[in-house]
Amino acid sequence: MAWPNLVVEGLRGRFPGIDIDYVNAAVPGYTTQTSLKNLNYRIENLHPDIVIIYHATNDLSQEVWKLAESQGLTPSSSNNQPSWLAQHMLLWDLAEKNIRIIFAQHTAESEVGRVSLDEKRFGESFRSDLGQLVEAASSGGRTVAVVTFSARLRPEQSLEEKKKSAVSALFYMPFMSLDGLLFGYKRYNEIIREVARNHNAILIEGENLIPGDATHFVDSVHFTDTGSRLMADRVINSLSTNPDFVARLQLAGSSQN
Repeated sequence: MAWPNLVVEGLRGRFPGIDIDYVNAAVPGYTTQTSLKNLNYRIENLHPDIVIIYHATNDLSQEVWKLAESQGLTPSSSNNQPSWLAQHMLLWDLAEKNIRIIFAQHTAESEVGRVSLDEKRFGESFRSDLGQLVEAASSGGRTVAVVTFSARLRPEQSLEEKKKSAVSALFYMPFMSLDGLLFGYKRYNEIIREVARNHNAILIEGENLIPGDATHFVDSVHFTDTGSRLMADRVINSLSTNPDFVARLQLAGSSQN
């Protein structure tokens, strides 16, 4: 039920005369920088015709932690690190994580200990890194698609809904407020759109077509099976109606015959 697999199954149904294979090269915790290394050292040897890029939250987390460190906030984050017992006992580790999650929910409205965001400069490193990844992925005339990022947190939600939606994001980014997270996701999606335009990549939009609720999200950013289906639908519908993608698919198909 991972959405890349559902995308390929859907494309096989729409283009039955073409043999479509895929590799899900996603790795937990990878940013655009580490995905670039992954592309250069592992994926290149597989000679893909089409590369689909879906990044945001890990880069956002990395940028927030760097900002927190530069603003002198990280020393107080020691309470967010696992204890010695948690490092050696899974049950204890889960208990500590649940406590930190509950604490994050209760303090979500507080502005104490939050990073100060420069809205004009925020996301600049992501823009540069994503641009390099798209450029490298498109080398050799490959088709590249970039997907805007879907998060459970939405501005129209009630305060309690926002707390539930942001719980894992606040766990990994304890220096962000709810408003900061909303701004961060919005800003990163703006950058995704800019990079796609600047590098002539296919842009797959519709991030809010997946409802921001527990039916579609396991946590702040990871999909349930139902969410994965909707994520796959937005990718399939966008690709299958894009002339560049269809032309690339037909070209690959003709070389198979």
